[in-house]
Amino acid sequence: MKNRPFVKTLDSARKFKRLFGNSRKKKGLCSGFIILKRGKSIGIHSTGKREEIIIVLEGKAQVSIADKHFILKNGMVLYIPPNTLHNVKNIDARLLKYLYVTAAAI
Repeated sequence: MKNRPFVKTLDSARKFKRLFGNSRKKKGLCSGFIILKRGKSIGIHSTGKREEIIIVLEGKAQVSIADKHFILKNGMVLYIPPNTLHNVKNIDARLLKYLYVTAAAI
C-alpha cells in the first residue's frame, strides 16, 4: 500500500490524539497532539530508538531530561535525541497544547 496525503484536525477535547504513524514501528514518522491541564504531566518515558521534537502551540511547558529542565513557550521547539528519558509538564495556568513528532534515528 502506498502512502497517501491526508488531513487531520488538531481540535480535540482529549488529552492525547495521535495524528499519524505508529511509534512502535522502526520506520516512518509518528506524531500526536497533546493537551495538559495545569500541573499535569505526560510521565517519564523514553524516545527509544527514535528522535523527537516537541512544538509548543499554547501555554508553557517544562521538559525534564535527566537533571536539566527546559522551559518552552508558544512557538518554541525542542529536539530530543534517541534513547532519552524525558517528561513534559504544564507549568502554566492555561492549558498546554503541543505537538510531538518522532522518526527513526539514522
